[in-house]
Formats: sequence, structure tokens, C-alpha cells
Amino acid sequence: MRRSLVPANIYNTAHCGKKFRIATHHYPPLINVDTTKCINQLCPATAFINGGGLTYEFMNNEVLNNLKSMCRASGVSESVVFEWYIPRVNPTSPDAAVCQGSFSALPPSSWNTTYNGQRCAAAAKAYKGPSNVTSCTRIGDPTCASTGPDLVAGAIPVASRFSDLLSFTSSYYQYQQHIVKRPIPPQIPIDGLVNVFLPFTGWLWGAILLECIVVFVSLLMIESPYNVENIRQGKAMFFDTWYWVICTLCAAPDKDAFTLGGRIVYLSHLFFGTLITATYTGAIAAFLTQQAVVVSVQDFQSFTSGQFSALVLGPSWNPRDPQPPYLGKFVAGTSTTTMIPSDQFNYLQTIMQQDPKITISIFTADRVDSIYTNGQPLVSSTSVNPCKLTTGASYGIFDIVQCGRLYPSARAGSGPDALFYDGPVVYNELNNRYSRTGKCSLVTIGDGFHVNGYGLGFPYSSIFYHPLSSAMLQATEAGAVDDYLQSYGLRANDLTCTEVVADGGNVMDIWEIWGLFALCTLFLIAAFSSGFFARMKDKWKAKKEAEALKAREEARAALMIESGKEGAADEDNKQKEEDKEEEPEDEDEEGKDEIFDLPTILNGIDEKIHSVREISKAL
Repeated sequence: MRRSLVPANIYNTAHCGKKFRIATHHYPPLINVDTTKCINQLCPATAFINGGGLTYEFMNNEVLNNLKSMCRASGVSESVVFEWYIPRVNPTSPDAAVCQGSFSALPPSSWNTTYNGQRCAAAAKAYKGPSNVTSCTRIGDPTCASTGPDLVAGAIPVASRFSDLLSFTSSYYQYQQHIVKRPIPPQIPIDGLVNVFLPFTGWLWGAILLECIVVFVSLLMIESPYNVENIRQGKAMFFDTWYWVICTLCAAPDKDAFTLGGRIVYLSHLFFGTLITATYTGAIAAFLTQQAVVVSVQDFQSFTSGQFSALVLGPSWNPRDPQPPYLGKFVAGTSTTTMIPSDQFNYLQTIMQQDPKITISIFTADRVDSIYTNGQPLVSSTSVNPCKLTTGASYGIFDIVQCGRLYPSARAGSGPDALFYDGPVVYNELNNRYSRTGKCSLVTIGDGFHVNGYGLGFPYSSIFYHPLSSAMLQATEAGAVDDYLQSYGLRANDLTCTEVVADGGNVMDIWEIWGLFALCTLFLIAAFSSGFFARMKDKWKAKKEAEALKAREEARAALMIESGKEGAADEDNKQKEEDKEEEPEDEDEEGKDEIFDLPTILNGIDEKIHSVREISKAL
């Protein structure tokens, strides 16, 4: 609670010593109230939950403090009381109670007729101001100065449908409308696989392939036998020639022709490839630009273009009526014909009145929050998915958009494309859904629009909107609203679930042409596979050669050792022969025949090793 900045003796003190009965509604995050704790429409402080809401705290902590300070500075009773009520006239729109000057319940069919100038003017004349703090203890108490509430506070726009029926203070919180839609799910579009080929027809691709085959055969016959410097011979000739044909088609020739006929074929194919490449470049740009169409709501112009439908709170009507009561194309709704038009509904009507060429497809609903048939709130969570229900509930506007249908038993996808609503309510709802489920089932898109402000509404004859407006102004200048916006997470950067529209309009992403990346990836895999197996083959050959060389060296070493042993044996034999001079000469000749010829043996081993290597190469 802040110290009042109000100077003394300059304000009217008519509010001092008064009790103000405030008509309100459950409208998070501005008013958070458990209506089951309200007794005879009066809601005690214990009925307000989760801090009570921005408006509740702002009024009770800031405005009330400044009102008391005005009284204290003037030397009069500083007793000022705020009492909060949920009126039965229209629990969702408490300004009806102020307009008709009564807390009495009205049938829903008459709610719309409540808002007319005669009724509000009559209530304003009968209004006698707030009661003293010591009197008026309940609704219907004869000591009450007036039968109805003294003001309305909550989500009450200053420039609303009641601007000519109620007296409003200056706005204490300005906000914008924000569009809410289902997020685009991550997916791999099948079209993206073939998009890069679709600019040309299948017949054209076939004709291009046929031309390449004709050029391939022509070069094989005319050029390959003579252009031995650029084209390998043997089986490799077919691959080299086809590679040449494809590179030339892509305007990146790899080789040069040698013969006159080959040059003629080569130049004609190069000319053909250049024109095909230029034609494809222009065709793919036009085709993919056309393919990058809007698949989801982007901004408010998505509604005015007629491409997408909008959901708002408001009445339904018969679209076949020769003179429909409202503009636009009414698609379907869950509301009645007597429901009060919301600010969003009226905004659509204003847009279409300003430009008769615009026709907006409209869905209508009768509530913000979803409820079960028994009246209990239906809140989405990790264990409760409203979209899986088939009966027993009534959807609010957020669940209608999330589930894509107006009610549980309706066909999926038959509902509106998006909604737009007050910024603080959108922020609060989407952040709460994210905190409960851990995912963004709804997102905002585009910038905010249609700036408005929340204020307090009084009967036309009331003089008390002056001091309350002054007290509110002092509180806002002190930064009170900014602090509450931060504490309730209602600033733009507090929103978690949002989609960004790229500058410059619709742009193409990777999924539009992912087939091109897939094709290039396959080529790279084939190239790496070829390189891998070629390297493995070379390593295998090198290993075999190393093993053969090792075997040869081992054989040489073994032969050398064996030769050494035989040489020693020969020396012994010579010694024995010298000792036996008496033996015949033919024995000497026989001993000589047994001596190994070392060079001859080594040459024989080399020839055998060479033969083994030739056989391994052939294999």
C-alpha cells in the first residue's frame, strides 16, 4: 500500500464516510472470486482468491487508500468502505445492475432489453448516492440510500456499449485485442518431397532424360574411342561419358570434346542445358511462391479477407433472414439471439459498416470459461483434455478454438479458426494453460489492435466518479498498475505461447523443398559409401602385398640359413676327400653333383613369388 500523494483541501469530500457497493464479476485476471463463497450476492474478502485480481487489488489497496487520504487531509471522517457484489441481473455483465439500478434477478431473455436509454435514465434519476458506512448492511435493507449498486468495476471498457448510459472514470489500464489460434503442428508435408520437380511436368522431365540418353549414346560412339585423354577406356568409359553429359546439362561441363562430331554434340547439349536451367530457375520461383500460401490466421486481415472465421462473444441470428439484424456471415454459435453483443462483436460490426466490401465469417459463443453440465468449471490439465469429451460440458471461447468445434458432440474441425479477445485475459488464460499442461495448446499471433481501457462505471446522476477518478489517477502515476501487471504476468514479454509472423509476409521454409535436401543427402551417402569401400579395398590390397613381401623375405632368410649349413657340410666333405686320396675320381664327381647351386635356387624362389603375386592381382 502506497503513501497517498493527494494534497490537502482541494478535493470534494462527499465520498467520506460512505459505503460503496461495487458490482463485479468473476473475470480473471482482473477479478478472481469464488462465487460459491458469496452470500446473498455479497462477496467477503475471503471469497477473493489468487490475490483477488488486478482490479480488486488496485481498488482495495490503492484507490481506497487515496480516497481515505483525501478525507484525512480535509479533516473529515476518513471512513470509506468498498463492498463487492456479484449481481444476479447478469452475472457475466455487472454493468447491467448499475444501468437498471437494482440487484434483482432478471430472466436471461430480458438481459438484452436491460440496456436501453429509458431504463438506464430512469435508474439514474432514482439513484440517491451511496449509503453511510454504518447503514445498509444487506440487499433490500431499507436504510440503503439506493436500491442498486453504486458503481461497477472489473473488465468494463470505458469506450463500451454503455458509454452513453453510464458515467465512466478515466481508464486505469489500457489494453489491446489479441488473436488466439491453434498452433501449427510440426509436420513433414508430403508435397515437400516432390515440390522441386513439380514446376516441370512428368512428360517434360522424361523428354529431358531422353535428350541426355541420346547425347550419351552419341558421345560414346563419336567421342569416346578418340578422346582417350579425358575419357577412360574399358568399362569406366560409360561412367565418364554419363558424368560428362549430366555436368553439361547443369551448365558445368567437366570435359572438352576432341572430334568435330563430338564438339557439335557437346555444344548442342550445352545450349540445351543452359536454357533448361534458366527456365527451371524461373519456374521454381513462381511455383514455390504460389505454394507458400497462408495456412493459418496471421493477423486481423485474415478475418477481413474472408479466408478465416472469427469467434466472438455475442448473439446468434438467422443468416437466411431477408433483413438480418447484424452484418457478416453468421456460421454457427452457442449463444442466443438475446445475448448482449461484446466489444469484440461490435468491433466486427464497425469494421464491416466502414467498408461494405468486407464480409467476415462469424461464430458466436456465450461464455469465456468452459463448464460441466452440473455447473462445475471445466479446466484443462494433464489429466483433463476438454477436446476428448463427447458430452456433458459447455465449451468457452478458448476451448472452442482449441478443440475446433462449438460443443463436445460436434464434428472436429467444424469450429472457428481463431478468436480475438482482451489482452490481459488472453495472457492469463494461455499462461495458465501452459503451466497446467506443459504445452502451448493455443498461441497468439500478430500484433495487438483496437486499443481500449478499463475504468469504473457510475449511474449518470452520480457525482462520485470525480473523486474516484482522481484517486485512480494518483495511483497510476505512482506506478501501481505497472507493479500489478508484473505480479500477475500480464506484460507482453510474460506470454510464453506465441507465434511470430515473419516480416515481409509469407515465406518459404525448409519443409517446402525438403525433397531436394533428401535427394542431396542420398547422393552424399552414396559418395561416402563409394569412397569408404574404395579405401577398404586399397587397404586390403596393401595388406596382401605386405603379406606376400613378408613371405618372400622369410623364404630368402630361410634359404640363406640352409645354404650356410650346406656350405659347412661341403667343407667337411672336401677334408675327408683329401684324406682319402686312394678313393676313385668318380666318387669325387658324385660328391660335386650333390653341392647346391645357390643362385639358381634363389632365382627359382623369386619366380614362384612373382607367379603368386600375379595370381593374387588377377583375383
